[in-house]
Amino acid sequence: MNDAGQVAGLWWQALTDRGWSADRKLLGEYAAAVITGLVAEEFEPGVGARVGAALADLGLTDPDVPLISARVLYTAVDHGVDSEAGQRLAAVLAALGAGHRARSLSRRPRCRARSPTEFRSGR
Repeated sequence: MNDAGQVAGLWWQALTDRGWSADRKLLGEYAAAVITGLVAEEFEPGVGARVGAALADLGLTDPDVPLISARVLYTAVDHGVDSEAGQRLAAVLAALGAGHRARSLSRRPRCRARSPTEFRSGR
C-alpha cells in the first residue's frame, strides 16, 4: 500500500489539472479511509460509496471525477503482492462511482413533470 499523503497529492494534482478545486487535506482523509478499508480484516466496500458521495458534496459532480479518482486510487495498491487487494479495490472503486453518481444526482435541481395539457399551453 502507498502512503495516504502520497496518494492525496496525486489525487489533488489530477483533479486540479482538470481545473477543479479540491481540498488536499480532505483528499488525504479520503485516501486514508480507502487504504484503511482495503486492508481491514472485515472488508466493507461501502467506504467507496461514502468517499464518492463526499466528493460530490465538495461540488466535484462532474461524471469524470470517479474515473480520475479510480486511476489515482489504483496506485494505492501493490497489485503484484496480494490478489485479494485488487479484488477489494475493484469493489471499493465500483462503490465510489455509485456513491458519487447517487449524490451528484441528488444535488441537481428537480424539475416538476408537466402534464400534456400544461406542456401544450406553455404553463
